Amino acid sequence: MSKVFPFRLFWKLRAVRFRTSTQATIVQSLLFFLLITPPATALLELPSVFNFTSQAFAQSSGKQTNSQLRHQLENYLISIEGRDDWTRLMLAILKSVTAVERVLAQGVSVNIRGTEEFHGVTPLMFASGIGVQEIVKILVVKGARLNDTDTQGNSALSKAAHKGHLDTVRFLLQQGANPNAETNQKWTALMFASHRGQIDVLKTLLKHGARADLQNELGMSSVMYAAQNGHLEIVRILIQRGAKVDLTSLNGSTALIWAIRSGQEKIAEVLLEAGAKTDSLEKEFRRSPLLLAAMYGREAIVQKLLSSGADVGVVDKQGENALLLALSNNHFETANLLIRSGIPINSSDNKKR
Repeated sequence: MSKVFPFRLFWKLRAVRFRTSTQATIVQSLLFFLLITPPATALLELPSVFNFTSQAFAQSSGKQTNSQLRHQLENYLISIEGRDDWTRLMLAILKSVTAVERVLAQGVSVNIRGTEEFHGVTPLMFASGIGVQEIVKILVVKGARLNDTDTQGNSALSKAAHKGHLDTVRFLLQQGANPNAETNQKWTALMFASHRGQIDVLKTLLKHGARADLQNELGMSSVMYAAQNGHLEIVRILIQRGAKVDLTSLNGSTALIWAIRSGQEKIAEVLLEAGAKTDSLEKEFRRSPLLLAAMYGREAIVQKLLSSGADVGVVDKQGENALLLALSNNHFETANLLIRSGIPINSSDNKKR
């Protein structure tokens, strides 16, 4: 027996190491998915996360109940010897406040960063991005730096704003987070909120000093993103706060042009009522809002532009006016509207059409 036991122990320990290695790979993959891929709501519910990992764990151990497996897995995730500190703290964040406090009590830095693979994300960024409010508070109390950014320039605030976690956004701002911090591509938290239609988050950011007229590397502003994505109420709020409606993106498009491209009739109307220019030209084809509206067959917008004094004689760089653009795209009702408005019907483009 004395000779057999060490042999059995060897294989048992080897099996444990194999399960540990396999589980580590699964855990790392899960964290990578949560940090890099925009997480689905279901995946951010803790039971779903642990059910996912428990299934893999069960495949390597098949004789235990689900509750036993879950208990073992949770303890494993937090305390296994050899787990790097950052991963342990991230997994603790997924579990509970108590788990986070236990890991921090073991001397893990509250500002520890992930590896390059995880873009240098800190615990506060991770917790803010998944909206675990109580853990966010604990991390801040323990000394988490509010305005640290990952390798892409994202802060805890921008991650919370992007996902619409209002309570977290409010708390971070109250604690001194910079409302105008920019990512590497010059995105702000307000732009994220405008793009995603997060009205309450946007109001909170504005209340704490977020600037509405900042533009990112593409020249896009918060008003442009709201107009492009059909967020009427956000457009109204930004205009009420004095946002400039005639800023242009790198391709020369204004918020009005973005609204026309997206077919946002009501937003186009609101922008025109706010004084948006009708003669701005985008850069590629030198087309005005009227030319674009005619080309896309946005009849109601064409009518509003005409009522706002848009120049019916303007042509693009190919010499096409609004009537030619409407006809060439089979928008005959729009063409009739333009004819009734008095647009020249004998004009031709550069191709003599």
